[in-house]
Amino acid sequence: MRGDNWYILRGKINDRVRHIFQKLRLGHLGKGSVMNRGVKIIGNPQRIFLDDNFRVWENAILYTGDKGKIIGGKNSLIGVDCFINSGNNTIKIGNGVAVSSHCRLIAYSHHYTKEDIPVIFTATEGDITIEDNVLIGSGVTILPGVTVGYGAVVAAGAVVTQDVPRRVIVGGIPAKIIKTIE
Repeated sequence: MRGDNWYILRGKINDRVRHIFQKLRLGHLGKGSVMNRGVKIIGNPQRIFLDDNFRVWENAILYTGDKGKIIGGKNSLIGVDCFINSGNNTIKIGNGVAVSSHCRLIAYSHHYTKEDIPVIFTATEGDITIEDNVLIGSGVTILPGVTVGYGAVVAAGAVVTQDVPRRVIVGGIPAKIIKTIE
């Protein structure tokens, strides 16, 4: 029993020390928020704003371009091994949101549009908004310009290419409405 208490205390101390250092580095890090070991920030960390009790789990990658922003709400989380790429756009994650492990939120992407233009010179970009109380299942990909509505659930492995209405369950490739949540 005594050993278990030591590990709990050690974990709390590690979280607090990590919080202090990250608070100096990020644009904003709210009370009780923490980025766990192995989280990698690419771009300007001053363009990342996380509210109270926001948690980023191990091995997540947060990428911001020169003008991009990542904004996280209260009591939300980004799971293990997620890739959040705002490019020069904004990715906003609301309050009470769970982005499960291995998800990809990509606000900038190359798209094949015309045969005579090399794909490297084509791009689609747009803000991504995840409204409050949303559950994003494991392995989901959300592409540029998408809004996921309040209380929605995105099933594991889905690829979201269009806006998701409030209080629905979506899934598949591309994601389609499976059920309305009453």
